[in-house]
Amino acid sequence: MPITLKQLEIFRAIVVSGSITKAAKRMGLSQPTMSQQLAKIEETLEVQLVIRTRSSVIELTEAGEYWLKAANEMIMRFDRLASEHKSRFGDSKFSVRLGTTPTLRGRFSSAVGSMVLEEELLTRFDLFWALNSSEVVDQLLLHKINFAIVNATAIEPTRASHMVSPLYKDRIAWVVPDAIPTSALVESLSANASVPVRYPALGRHVILDQQVSSQPASDDWYRYFLPQSDPTFGVMTHLSAVEFVAEGLCTCHCPLSLLPNLPSSISSHLRWYVIPEFGRDIVLVVPKHLLSLKPYAQLHQRVLEFVKSAYSDEMLSPEVLDLTSLLDRANQ
Repeated sequence: MPITLKQLEIFRAIVVSGSITKAAKRMGLSQPTMSQQLAKIEETLEVQLVIRTRSSVIELTEAGEYWLKAANEMIMRFDRLASEHKSRFGDSKFSVRLGTTPTLRGRFSSAVGSMVLEEELLTRFDLFWALNSSEVVDQLLLHKINFAIVNATAIEPTRASHMVSPLYKDRIAWVVPDAIPTSALVESLSANASVPVRYPALGRHVILDQQVSSQPASDDWYRYFLPQSDPTFGVMTHLSAVEFVAEGLCTCHCPLSLLPNLPSSISSHLRWYVIPEFGRDIVLVVPKHLLSLKPYAQLHQRVLEFVKSAYSDEMLSPEVLDLTSLLDRANQ
């Protein structure tokens, strides 16, 4: 029995997801079905493709590495053929499925939606989001989305099969309640600072799930610069974090890319202090074969131009300051 394209998709989903359980959820199939199909592939090839470890983590054999590469190539070729068929013989209508993290929901996603409406051949816009860039990349590899905006490090392992275009440097800021005076911030950052009394928010901060790439660096920053602050609040998204800060409850770290997406009822209660050398590179990722189709190529270029001409400036405001000046005063 020959190996089918569906079986190759299942095999790749298992590898990309890291486990049969996660792959089954993302493919919309039962776990026994996924296991049976993987067993059929191995039986057909008469070789073991994956090693199931005690921790349920999937490891590839040498044959598994070979067939993963083959699966990627064949699925990509099929997708390219399907796109070309639709372009030549279909109704020439295209949909955009954008995947990103919650930080860019709002102003950014709405702007892309407006661009889609302005392109005659783009007839539908779907927005998908995941809690971190790695999950967004998983959706891209499983063909759930066709445009992705992610942290550059997340796409690195599969970069060769995609067009990866730099968007901006997403700088990370220390976000504090606007009601706290600068003098109190300086005092809290000094070497002799004690637990705040007048401004208890300086003794509490927000942490995100450890899968968020910037969280380990955030933990280190608080341990070094603000050791008297306790990780009092745990949230899933940066938006939830700044909502706590806007209420005057604590401080947090947050990428500046969230700022244009915040309503004034929240942003007006915040001050942002950019932390030097603390940030991440954000990229736009599209499967290479899609850019041979004019509607997708035009949208790709328009998104790049929008970030360069408008969105980058919107990440700056009077509330965005430089943390260096505070640290210099604290060390005097």
